[in-house]
Amino acid sequence: MATFTDIDGARNLEAQFPGLEFEIPFEGVVPIQAWGTVAGGERFYFRWRGRNADLTVGPPNAIQPDTPVDLVMKLMAVTEDVAKTLVSDAPPREGEIYPRGFNVYEETPVDDTMNEAANVFRILYLRYELHQRHPARFKAVPRALRSTPDDGLGRQPRPRR
Repeated sequence: MATFTDIDGARNLEAQFPGLEFEIPFEGVVPIQAWGTVAGGERFYFRWRGRNADLTVGPPNAIQPDTPVDLVMKLMAVTEDVAKTLVSDAPPREGEIYPRGFNVYEETPVDDTMNEAANVFRILYLRYELHQRHPARFKAVPRALRSTPDDGLGRQPRPRR
């Protein structure tokens, strides 16, 4: 049976980077995702789908509804009782999962696989840490506003041959 989570990869990264804490380790299939906090308490969200991986770090996104139940009620136009039956094991505040802030993007040479998720996260996290030390060198583009991916320095990726 295939596994769709990598707890060991997350724990190894926590040991390597003091202050990094995974609340939800790498999990899922298309996309692979992970959530947690970085040193200093800001939130992170990692997402890798196909050959596109990104890591967003920042304060909680206050735009989201207060709870997953509120979100279900709004999107599906159902009562609170019905919404509660549709939401299971959800985090207490949906808006706290998805941060708004600095985003690093990487076009990977391989499609998303659980075997490589920790390695791809490591690359993005190292770029985030570099940004923390040299913020003037990086151009942060909010994910929602990005029309084409860049490498955090404002350079566009090379076209595939």
